[in-house]
Amino acid sequence: MNILNIHQEILSGYRGRQGADVGMLIRRIKSRIPHPVTCIGTSATMVSKGSSQDKKQIVAEFASKIFGEDFSGDQIISEELERSLEPGGRLPNTTDLREAFQAGIDGFKDEDALRKHPTAIWLENAVALKVNEADGELERAKPLPKTEIASRLVQAAELNEDSRSLTIAHLDKLFLAINELNQRLIAHGNPEAVRDFIIEALTSLYGAQMEPIKNRKQELVGFRLYLTNLPSIARTVLPVPDKRDSIQVSFESPTPEGFHYLGRNHPFVEQICQRVLADTMERNQRGAARAAVFRSSAVERMTTLMLFRVRNVIEEKNDKGPKLIAEEMLLWGYRGHPGQAEYLELAEARRLLSEATVDGDLSDARRQRELGEHLQHLDGLRERFDQLAEERSKHLVEAHERFSRLVDKKKFEVVYPVLPMDVLGVYILVPNR
Repeated sequence: MNILNIHQEILSGYRGRQGADVGMLIRRIKSRIPHPVTCIGTSATMVSKGSSQDKKQIVAEFASKIFGEDFSGDQIISEELERSLEPGGRLPNTTDLREAFQAGIDGFKDEDALRKHPTAIWLENAVALKVNEADGELERAKPLPKTEIASRLVQAAELNEDSRSLTIAHLDKLFLAINELNQRLIAHGNPEAVRDFIIEALTSLYGAQMEPIKNRKQELVGFRLYLTNLPSIARTVLPVPDKRDSIQVSFESPTPEGFHYLGRNHPFVEQICQRVLADTMERNQRGAARAAVFRSSAVERMTTLMLFRVRNVIEEKNDKGPKLIAEEMLLWGYRGHPGQAEYLELAEARRLLSEATVDGDLSDARRQRELGEHLQHLDGLRERFDQLAEERSKHLVEAHERFSRLVDKKKFEVVYPVLPMDVLGVYILVPNR
């Protein structure tokens, strides 16, 4: 038997008779394999009491029983939590909570606005997280019903008892606003993606230099961008340079003092994007690759990733307001042959797009053959592509309506998605074996 790994999911569910059955089955399988086998177990929380080390030891003992071999606490990997809003865990005072409640929530402009919001800070530190008294580590707190959270917020903000229903509505708006912000951040891309794109683009397009800047702890705080080789039009959207013809830039928000923030929507970033797109459409050497076929250790079966341009026409339900055109990029992927495709979850497609590396070479003939075969079968996936566009349009109108309910009470509906979607890129990953 050519088995190298045994992976048991939801390990916490195998106790008692069912756990004994699974344990005996794993032992029978291992007894028929002539070589060592790596056993891996995954699970949500299995132990709720004790220090982190105590919990790991209990999990190790449980794994030893299931897999029939010894595990130590050092082999157990557990999550490490950190606060995302108020690093010190400080709770907002009563006045701040009451004022936030009275002001209401109309959405968050950016992450900074969320980080400073009293109700969000209270929710994370008083409800979502707790400190393990045994070792001081952060842990997930026990989930609470929304009604109980509202009652606790009423007490913390010293509100009237009859305002509980309004407090629940306040929490609902907070959750919607956070979800909307997350959706925008996903669409906009993370700071690391913007940083990597700018560094590579400036080097390849203009030969511009960017030097990392670190603090006394050798932590990266930003970059020094030398403007010498940049075209004049690019310099016009950047601050006045210093004597070295350079500026200090950061891709993170909040931005360190003395640094200029470069985000996805900055005019400088948009100029670089337009230059890359123009070179791509004109098939210049420095353009981006719209298609690729390569070997990668990140996949065990042939996997195809596709980038689409999705456009939707949106109008108000009363048909009196102007029509809106929403345009975005959609990532999708599948394993295997297009005719028998196994569709990827969005998270898996994103992971492959950002992490998969070229680990082996293919001949030009093999690349052309694989790409040609996949392109020939795209018409057979047209129904699935249209379904993706319809699903995205429904999500888009729901997002518009949630936002409008918080802001101007307008109702929107998607008139139609523009079909077919435009295929911007096709990337085929071949197993490296």
